[in-house]
Amino acid sequence: MLIKILLLLAAAVLLLGFVRWQHGVRLQAGKRLGFFAFLALNVWAVLRPDDLTVIAQQLGVGRGADLVLYG
Repeated sequence: MLIKILLLLAAAVLLLGFVRWQHGVRLQAGKRLGFFAFLALNVWAVLRPDDLTVIAQQLGVGRGADLVLYG
């Protein structure tokens, strides 16, 4: 349970840092959306690791952790 809390706190810190950092026009909208999608998928994988394992098995990978590593 402690690792879940630490991972979720890390995601929150990344999100806050990303929102507070002044990007200007140099950071394209696609990159912003990609970063938010990346964080959302990470939070989902932390909260529901069994879902990730099911997806991994459907793709022919044994475990969800292996899928994350390959990704």
